[in-house]
Amino acid sequence: MFLQLLTRCDKFLLSRVSRPLWRPRLAFLCLMGATISADYASADEQTLELDLKSFLGIVTRDNLVIQSSVLDWNASQFATQNEEGQFDTELRGSIIHEKNEQRNTIQESLSRSSLSEFEESSNNFSLGLYKQAKSGATLEFEVSQSKLTNSVQPDFLYGKENVFKAGVKLRQPFLKNGGSSATLPLQASQVGEDIAFQGYRNARLEEAYKAIFAYWDFYQAQENLKISQHSIELLEQMLANAKKRVQFDNIPLTDVMRIESRLAAEEAILNQANQNFIEAMNILKDYMAISSVESDYVIKAESADFETLIASLSMPALDSVSSVNTAYQLNPSYLSAVKTAEQEKIKLVYAENQSLIQLDVLASYHQNGLDMRAHDAINDTLSGDYPGFSVGVEFVIPLANNIGRSQVGVANVRTQQAIYAIKETEIKLANQLKTLIADIENKYSIVQQLDKVRKINKELFLIHQSSYDKGQASIDDVIDSERRYEITLSELLSAIAAYQKSKFMLKKAEGSLFSYFDIADQVSPPNPEGLPL
Repeated sequence: MFLQLLTRCDKFLLSRVSRPLWRPRLAFLCLMGATISADYASADEQTLELDLKSFLGIVTRDNLVIQSSVLDWNASQFATQNEEGQFDTELRGSIIHEKNEQRNTIQESLSRSSLSEFEESSNNFSLGLYKQAKSGATLEFEVSQSKLTNSVQPDFLYGKENVFKAGVKLRQPFLKNGGSSATLPLQASQVGEDIAFQGYRNARLEEAYKAIFAYWDFYQAQENLKISQHSIELLEQMLANAKKRVQFDNIPLTDVMRIESRLAAEEAILNQANQNFIEAMNILKDYMAISSVESDYVIKAESADFETLIASLSMPALDSVSSVNTAYQLNPSYLSAVKTAEQEKIKLVYAENQSLIQLDVLASYHQNGLDMRAHDAINDTLSGDYPGFSVGVEFVIPLANNIGRSQVGVANVRTQQAIYAIKETEIKLANQLKTLIADIENKYSIVQQLDKVRKINKELFLIHQSSYDKGQASIDDVIDSERRYEITLSELLSAIAAYQKSKFMLKKAEGSLFSYFDIADQVSPPNPEGLPL
């Protein structure tokens, strides 16, 4: 049977799917043994039966909204990468040719061998490493060479002077941008990445719950279609029996006409139920990221008879305190609010640092060399005979400091807003969870009550049908009781779907929806080096 199933899946994929990118997805659907009906291979090659867990697994993997939300998380990684880049080591270099011709002043002429004109040119080369440390310090190491030519040089030196210089420069801020404050933007960006991750989790939860909602709408449409089909079969049987009885004058012809009228009405209901089923099924395919044009197979939700279905329902143990504690650990909106407050506090500390005066210590040290050949100039530099250095302090004091004070004020306000947002989220979560628990309890009670109505109406129909066969009831009693029973079944289906939706809404609010289905709540984001194509 399994080999036949694989063969049929293969044929189905090759015949129905023209785009190769879709085939792995549909192959996955076909190969999920837990999701495919046992009669798939024997009944209809284009029918795929899915239970809720398997359907949700496909949605979390293939849904395009979820995949798009992953890219938002990916974008936040680029932002963090950008901040980390501020501390990258840079290789800096230059090659510059300079030339200058001018007339000398009297003083310049006396200092330049009584020449009335001066001409010079140089080829300048420099190469160095630049590094900003996480302490705020900037360190630069540079070597440079200049080959000089000028009209003052004697013939034996003309164009042969080489100047070489190697040195290091340091700038260390002590107040503004000094110490750990240099890494505050990076810290804020890293927290922003955490916020983006919670945004991704929230989008994934939202889309998953919408898919679950759609699944139960589809289940309801599927079962309503079955109810209508069963009613038609029953009415057709009743009509056949009535026509036989008319021939023997046991019942009036009007009974046949009433049954025909009810049958025609039910056929109209069946047409609408079929349309509802098609619409609900295509909505499921939306969440599965599958086009009905390219893959026109029929989806079937896992189902059972009403007795088995009602027996499988149970009222879960619900506790608002436990749900709130779970939400504080898993709910993405709450965790995002907490992370946002953390980020705003970092920004406040950074704004306070930026409002300080700038006080930097500057230091430099270098060695000089000069010779007719470049390598001799380098050796002259390495000899250490001609050093140079500088040490000093540089400061900038904003007198009014309006910019700094305003930035601190704004950051302080946003920090307070973020703290209020946490409290607001806590209150809303508590109220929402309390409401959902009450809603689940009430909807479970409604299911139980409607199941009692179902049993009563089923018994009433059987009684009226038996009485009619004995000539003790009218055909109107039979038709009315049959219709009431059908309506009760539809109402019970709606109540079961509503109960299931509320149950999973609670899981979504807690943030535990995926763990309920044993689906990983976290996935690795795409590689920042490229998009997941």
